[in-house]
Amino acid sequence: MYAPDVDSSWISGIQNHATARAAKGLYDRIRTRWQPGTVLPSDRELAVELGVPTHAVFRGRQHLETRGYLVRRKVLAPGALHPHDIALDAYVRDRISTGHYAPGSALPTGILGADFTLSPGEVRRACRRLVADGALHLADGPYGRGLYVTTDRQEAPC
Repeated sequence: MYAPDVDSSWISGIQNHATARAAKGLYDRIRTRWQPGTVLPSDRELAVELGVPTHAVFRGRQHLETRGYLVRRKVLAPGALHPHDIALDAYVRDRISTGHYAPGSALPTGILGADFTLSPGEVRRACRRLVADGALHLADGPYGRGLYVTTDRQEAPC
């Protein structure tokens, strides 16, 4: 059984009740029934199973894809990079290793999002592995709360 160790509190922030129910139902199935690589049933089938409108399933899937649980109607393995995140991850690692992003500097997430055509949520998703690897950390720094390049290069494998 597949059960990634993740925080599902984001579901409570979804404004539309039907979309939140759909996202929760999909999230629960990812945690308990669907293995990585599983192709999801159609939105219509899921809508009947979850008791929500088809558009709510579509929007629920979008929330899960933005957070890196799904890609193109398939379940992602825990820790796997979303295909849209690979280029940004490699770019940031390269910029850190070459010194362009100096230790302690703020990551320009807005610019990266625009350059890589990613929403703010998708940029956060793309940076999760960089944070997990110690290359970046979330902090209240001189430019406010955001992602900053880790200052101890020994702990930041890039």
